[in-house]
Amino acid sequence: MKNKYFEISVGIFIIIGVLCLLFLTFKVSDTSLKSLSEKQYTIQAEFKNIGSLRTNASVKIAGVEIGRVTNISLEKTYNGFMAVVSMSINDDEKIPANYSAAISMSGILGDNYVALSPPKEDIMAIAGLNNDSKTSDKNKYLHQGSVIALENTQSAIDLGSLINTFVAGKNSDSDSK
Repeated sequence: MKNKYFEISVGIFIIIGVLCLLFLTFKVSDTSLKSLSEKQYTIQAEFKNIGSLRTNASVKIAGVEIGRVTNISLEKTYNGFMAVVSMSINDDEKIPANYSAAISMSGILGDNYVALSPPKEDIMAIAGLNNDSKTSDKNKYLHQGSVIALENTQSAIDLGSLINTFVAGKNSDSDSK
């Protein structure tokens, strides 16, 4: 009888351990059961430089997460290479086809993410700075397989180069005095 209770206790302990392991796996991978069941569509964006962007990075509009980076690949172009970032977007998010993509950072030392934003003409029209209220592609949306072209993307800012330029610029100014 004592042996039976011991076996039941060990079985319960193992089940609890497996459940904790599953919970930690979902937490570390930043995946939820909701995201596994959501319908999504895949779009791509072309960049000259993605900095330290990684797969599973956030895709955001106005700071709100709407998807994740699923793949990053390198493609040869006529004058070099470009990075192609594949993103999985929540199906209920309708993104106008004229939106642009930029690699942004959350904080100074934070993670990189893809920020989608309207073109400058749309921003100016919203602010009332542009008399032309109609914008191109307003009724068209990004869909499965859409590509945000290289001319509509902004590459990651290389913080190291920026600091080096600033430091070198300061040193050259002080040398001339």
